[in-house]
Amino acid sequence: MTGLHKNKNLLTRARIFFVAAALSGAVAGGLMLSVQAHSESREQVSPAGLRVDQLVIVTQDGLRENFNVEIAENGPDVQKGLMFRTEMPRDAGMLFYFGGGEGDVAFWMKNTLIPLDMIFIRGDGSIAHIHENAVPQSLQSVPSRHPVAAVLEINGGESAARGIKTGDRVDHPYFRRTRPMEPAPQEQPDIAPQTPEEKAAKDAETAPLPKLEIKTPERMDRGYERGLDADLQQR
Repeated sequence: MTGLHKNKNLLTRARIFFVAAALSGAVAGGLMLSVQAHSESREQVSPAGLRVDQLVIVTQDGLRENFNVEIAENGPDVQKGLMFRTEMPRDAGMLFYFGGGEGDVAFWMKNTLIPLDMIFIRGDGSIAHIHENAVPQSLQSVPSRHPVAAVLEINGGESAARGIKTGDRVDHPYFRRTRPMEPAPQEQPDIAPQTPEEKAAKDAETAPLPKLEIKTPERMDRGYERGLDADLQQR
């Protein structure tokens, strides 16, 4: 019995060690997965040092056009933009974000070496205006035409190639999903049929006032003089 008891103790200890080792391995594996997921969730950064986000343009036909865009949201980055770039992938672009408010803006192509489509975006994400194929290095100002919250620049001609148009919607965390809803029209209460007497009384209430004749100053003066003459004659 003693030997069997010892063997059972050894077996129990071996099982405990195996379970502990398995748990330790699982915890270590979980930590490794957690670290890997954390590293994958870290922000992507472009060679220019700008954050890169995913952005989707949803067309009015329901198509989704995906882009990886650099985010320019401070003064120096907005001012430099895509200057001196000699090429850009088809699914790339730059989103200029102005902090949440809407206003009229204008862009130019100084020191920009590739043609660009400028997509002007309202605060709700709807596209207000598209200026296609802006000319490289042109100093001509390109206005937004409407108050906007951001501008997306993509390769020239890409808007037409993808069927992106004014009124399409940009899906990105910077933009509200929908515009404020218009108040629903109030339903008119059902009106019971009126008797002829009630209808006549209602028509009398809503009848237009008679047109008043406004005297010209000349006619008013004559009336005033006639009044004075009559008053003098009575005296």
